[in-house]
Amino acid sequence: MRAVVYTRISLDRASEPGTTDTTDATGPRRGDALERQEAACRAMCLMRDWEVVTVESDTVSGYTGETRPGWERVQQMIAAGEVDVVVVWKIDRLTRTVSGLVDLVRMAKDTGVNIATTDGFLDLSTPIGRAIITILATMAQLETELKQERQRAANQQRRERGEPWKSGWKTFGYELATGDVIEPEAALIRKGAEDFLGGKPMNQIAKDWDASGIKPRSGGNWNITSVRTVLVNPRLAGHQTYKGEIIGEGAWEPILDKETHALVSARVADPSRRTGGSKAGPRAEYLLSALATCATCGEKVQSRGSYRCKNSHVSTDQAKADATVVAAFSLAATMMLPGLLVNLPTTGKSKHVLTAIDEERTKQRELADSFAAGRIPLAVLESGSALIEKRIAKLEQEMGGGEQGIDPRRLNAQAVRNFANGDLNTQRAILSRVARIKLFPKGRGRKNVGIREQVAMQVKVRGRWVDLMDRKYDD
Repeated sequence: MRAVVYTRISLDRASEPGTTDTTDATGPRRGDALERQEAACRAMCLMRDWEVVTVESDTVSGYTGETRPGWERVQQMIAAGEVDVVVVWKIDRLTRTVSGLVDLVRMAKDTGVNIATTDGFLDLSTPIGRAIITILATMAQLETELKQERQRAANQQRRERGEPWKSGWKTFGYELATGDVIEPEAALIRKGAEDFLGGKPMNQIAKDWDASGIKPRSGGNWNITSVRTVLVNPRLAGHQTYKGEIIGEGAWEPILDKETHALVSARVADPSRRTGGSKAGPRAEYLLSALATCATCGEKVQSRGSYRCKNSHVSTDQAKADATVVAAFSLAATMMLPGLLVNLPTTGKSKHVLTAIDEERTKQRELADSFAAGRIPLAVLESGSALIEKRIAKLEQEMGGGEQGIDPRRLNAQAVRNFANGDLNTQRAILSRVARIKLFPKGRGRKNVGIREQVAMQVKVRGRWVDLMDRKYDD
């Protein structure tokens, strides 16, 4: 009988039973496993007095469905009638799936070619032979699945301990086996996050990363998707994940601090983000857009000629609602004293510190909005907010003593007092810090409903929310 010997090992050699390569002075010798398989197959052919026509080999997985050039050449020989038997070390060298076995059975039936293994001859031309080989394939698939379960259990245990991952895709910026930071890649990540938060478009960051000569894990060139995937990976901030969810803190070195990573994730997920937008993000065109909420469903309203929620519960005149809020807040600032509406130290250092605090509060609101919209998990919100609070506390400490004539409370109070004359961004910034606004539907069949019945507003006075409008906020 004319025999073709087929040998195979996976790229992950350690996962193949009986195929561990030996090591010499030059390192692992991956050919040893293939040589051992070939020697066993040739010994069987010699004992059976079969003529070995050729030997074909592959070094790919038999489970994932990857192309196997060596096995394709064997199939070509079978189709050409050049071989009577295929000799392999074990049946799992040919396939690890039941569907693969079905294909082998069909091939044997159509061509009359048999399959021989070094642990016993299997005649696929008989019902018993086909039954036996199907059982063996099922057991091979079972062993693969059991091994995967063991790997998942080991990975879960490592996650619970906060240890680095040791299998799966290599995270850009880290070594797979040790979790050590790869500094050239980490430098790209840090610069990319900084550039993105500074307003640089993702496609330009991709071009910068291409120019560095460092390739993505998948090879090829960087693009918007691959850059975004890297920058939002929670592992960069030291978060331990399981099935996409943050479950704890890892023991490896973070590449990004948690607040930076949280801001990047929030901004990436923001559907209103503009390509090439400014650091402050998208600019609102109306006072209450994304600030006021619908009293019925709690969704933030947007202006579409009038203020509406996405569920169409409310339809409030935009100009009248804006004017009512401005008038009510301006009156509150006059009656309650502007200083009561803010929470800043009584002394301060300079206006630029106050501006820095406002910027930090803007970041905090951005995180909160992203969490409320379901774009970032609670763990990211909490870790990012905690870091922001620490920076705000440090900035507030800097305001002790201060420059002559500069008083943050007075400056802030002046801004509140002049609320009615402020620009749109100033007004929105003040409202987002110390006000809550709801818009109520007019009611079925009611047309002539005054604007004050449709708008409810509260301001925060010494940490307590106070109603300003005739319509109570909690109605």
